[in-house]
Amino acid sequence: MVPDVRYAESTVPMDVPVTVRGGGFGSEADARDFAILVATHVQAIGRSLDLSTLDSVTIATEAAYKNSLLELDRGVATRSILSPTNADYGQGVAMTPAVLRNGVAKSAMFLRTECVLPLRDSKDASYSLAFHLLYHECAHVDVSMALNHAFPSVRLTPMNDLIRSQKWAQLLPCWDEFAACYLSANVGDKAGVLRGYTDIFLEVLNSTQGEIEDHIRAYRHHGRHTAIMRDVFGLCGNLMKFGSYLLGTLSGQGRSWIDLEEIEAAVSGSWFGPYLGRLDRLLNEIMASYGKWESLDEFEALGDLVADVVAENGLFLRNTKDGVHVHVPF
Repeated sequence: MVPDVRYAESTVPMDVPVTVRGGGFGSEADARDFAILVATHVQAIGRSLDLSTLDSVTIATEAAYKNSLLELDRGVATRSILSPTNADYGQGVAMTPAVLRNGVAKSAMFLRTECVLPLRDSKDASYSLAFHLLYHECAHVDVSMALNHAFPSVRLTPMNDLIRSQKWAQLLPCWDEFAACYLSANVGDKAGVLRGYTDIFLEVLNSTQGEIEDHIRAYRHHGRHTAIMRDVFGLCGNLMKFGSYLLGTLSGQGRSWIDLEEIEAAVSGSWFGPYLGRLDRLLNEIMASYGKWESLDEFEALGDLVADVVAENGLFLRNTKDGVHVHVPF
């Protein structure tokens, strides 16, 4: 099931640890055998993706997954707290955050045990979906390495400009998910994955503006500029991120969002319609020069789109000599 073999040998370092946490197996031997199975799959995927910067793989049950993320040594001071998605539209079951090891940016992979257990049997009805999940997370390693190689200081270096940092906090997940979906678009349960991304995007599209309005009403009482900036950027970025999942999958399959009648119908009469088109164009332009970028201009253009979506929803920011001026006229 591994497509487009690019390397004569696997790119996965031989010393990458695969750890099982939280039980879920009949014995330690069973857990060890499953870790070996996952490692074997990852080694195979490493012939089609560059996984040379994979630092570790952690497989954890639902009860242990959140703590496993919190206990990760990021290798650098950061304000961000790793936490799985917990929303009405879905629960986070995998993540591949960046870490710094001896000055080198790498990737640590986390997988929910329950979601990859079907890898034990290729005839399992959920095997294709489990394999897609694993391949998608491996694709994140390749995507992160490409960006880190081109711009070593971007991902793990704090930005002093608060507005720019807010833009990058949202544009990076958009790019990461678009690219990972693009690379994994034709692996495993293609129809099931596309259906899932379509449903989630439509649900988030339907709820985002209402949630933003709730936060703006609350802001009228608490007046905390940092809070409203974080909230509105986060909600707008979340919508763009789930759009990026969908766009990357479609692009990787040689299709467009206008090919899906329900997406075209929902977006054509929506405030987000023009922004989805721009998002699609910008992400595909970045993908066209994958790993060969000479400047951050294409990424900064994506950040400008984030700011435009935020402004569409009533939040305007500008830098002043005294800091950031926040204007919420709506």
